[in-house]
Amino acid sequence: MTKRRKYYFMDYTKLVAQAKKIKAFLDKNRDEFDAFHYKNLGKFLRKKLYNDPVSVKKDGDKATYLRSSLINNQALVTNRKCFVILKDLGFIKSFEFELVAKQDSYIIHVEFGLEQRPFDEVVRQSEYFPLAGEKQQLTDDLRATIQSEYLIDYAQIMSQAAATGYSDIAAYLMDVLPDLWHKKYQAMTPDDTFIQIMPRDFTLAFDVQSHNPYQTEDDFIEDRVVVFYGLSQKSEVKRDTTRLAGYLRDVYGWTDKDTDKGHFIGHSLGGGVDENIFPQKKQVNRGLSAGGKVYRAMETYCAENEGTYCFSRPVYCDFSTRPFVLEYGVLKHDGTLWVEVFENV
Repeated sequence: MTKRRKYYFMDYTKLVAQAKKIKAFLDKNRDEFDAFHYKNLGKFLRKKLYNDPVSVKKDGDKATYLRSSLINNQALVTNRKCFVILKDLGFIKSFEFELVAKQDSYIIHVEFGLEQRPFDEVVRQSEYFPLAGEKQQLTDDLRATIQSEYLIDYAQIMSQAAATGYSDIAAYLMDVLPDLWHKKYQAMTPDDTFIQIMPRDFTLAFDVQSHNPYQTEDDFIEDRVVVFYGLSQKSEVKRDTTRLAGYLRDVYGWTDKDTDKGHFIGHSLGGGVDENIFPQKKQVNRGLSAGGKVYRAMETYCAENEGTYCFSRPVYCDFSTRPFVLEYGVLKHDGTLWVEVFENV
């Protein structure tokens, strides 16, 4: 497992650049104060502090002019994250934003850290580097671990099936595989799991790590899919592009530009959005590579043969919602189980 980091596949370039500017402001004023007004920082960054519309609240003959609180100001949210980065890098020990309600602004208290090296040098040796273009890496050691510890011998499972009819074989797999999938997921997850089963058109097993009472900002695993499985069906619902566009969105963008928003179970097979969406390798999702053509052929088979049992199972090698490998299985109508493994980083 790699070092834990939220949104491992996200690009922190812009945020780190903003943090560098804030560090310059702190360095410039370090000898003069350990607390300053947020307006001063805003002026330094050449940002308008109050960019929200003014509204009027009337109470009889009295009119009060109100302005949206800075709590909802995106610049403030971004700058808070920059202070977190500066703390992570050791340039400051602590910080606190103290709300001054009458001024609708903040006083920022800063305790400076001991780190004296140049900013870029520190970033290069931190979890925030490399920035633009960062990718998760599937090394030979990880491939060996996946093969020996995380994948399942489906041929052995099928050899133990006493059923012969299609529906009976599908029922057998639905009975024996979920426990194996859960055990394998637990093996690749170092902390306690909080797996919930969500029976929908396709059954979803989902690890709700946000329910973990011991999870912290520095020690966490993202909420993520354990497996999707069920019978393919024709989708009667139009693809909701609005919800698709809004899911897995982050203001910093994705570091890997060869990544799509893929579906564990394709929309044409009855899959939905939300938890069904994951960061998928573009060459596979769009059928551009040799493996991608196989992936699309498997989806096509399920779409053309309604009622086909299939499953989509992610294999994780870090703490993010992006699988390093995707295990995809289709029970063909001649009774054979077609399983392929697709690299996803």
